[in-house]
Amino acid sequence: MNLLPITADAQAATLISTFLSSKGPATREAYRQDLKCFQSYLLKVHQIESVQRLLSLLPGELNFAVLGYRDHLVEKAFSPSTVNRRLGAVRSLFKLSRLLGFTSVRIEISNIKSESYRDTKGPGLPAFKRMLSKAASQSYEKAARDHAILRLLFDLALRASELIELDLCHVEFEQKRVSIKGKGRTQREFLSLPATSIEALKRWIAIRGFDAGPLFANLVRATNQRKRLTRTGLYKLIRWLGQQVDVKTRPHGVRHLSITEACKAAQNNGFALEEVLDHSRHKSIVTLMIYRDRERDAQGAISTLVANTILEDKIDQS
Repeated sequence: MNLLPITADAQAATLISTFLSSKGPATREAYRQDLKCFQSYLLKVHQIESVQRLLSLLPGELNFAVLGYRDHLVEKAFSPSTVNRRLGAVRSLFKLSRLLGFTSVRIEISNIKSESYRDTKGPGLPAFKRMLSKAASQSYEKAARDHAILRLLFDLALRASELIELDLCHVEFEQKRVSIKGKGRTQREFLSLPATSIEALKRWIAIRGFDAGPLFANLVRATNQRKRLTRTGLYKLIRWLGQQVDVKTRPHGVRHLSITEACKAAQNNGFALEEVLDHSRHKSIVTLMIYRDRERDAQGAISTLVANTILEDKIDQS
């Protein structure tokens, strides 16, 4: 009995559907866009118009195309993380194609060098406070929604994907907690809600109503046409609020700010750095140490000590 499709067309369709269905909602959409970008490049530069044609390439041909794609992304001035993510999507697709026996070709093109977490401070507390004030100055409904969004992003260090997938049923006021589906997790986990988040959520839900469905939706005028707030919609919202207070930021910037403040609060209140992992939900303490080191600014402190060894007003002019 044949379990896998025989024809090239069927193989291509199975490959793409299986590849995307194995990802979480946020990753799935990102990979879909990444593959579209790769497809557009292949069609324009190499006249490769289909997945079937791509799978039939010889190892040298495929790697030459991917190398050109990497150079194309660099020339377009995409950030190293974006370039590497898009290359990763292509490599992941071909890994699955080998697993399914559709090809034996491996992509040998490596990532470009990148430095993760260059800016871990986010917009800064003063600017974030101004963002909260700006959110509160809007119309009643939008003020309540945007304030609740800002509080959850900051209070719980939520990722954008974790916030937009929340439904009303995931908030449990009696237990003072919310359940999220974390990055790379298959099961939901509970996070305790501080009083500020509870107050903001109660105010928003009283306006939103208690019907089942997305916790946060767009605010188009016709309520029956409202849909779940998208990742793009959230990004535009946070960027706009930042622009209103003269700061450039994004949802992940607010998460960065939360984690930076958590590192400071832990140090000042007797918590070990390892315990901050419960707040940041990073897999490795190494990643968290980047936030601590950026906050301490050891480089700046040492540079000042070095500079102070030669103070110009004390140089002997004689």
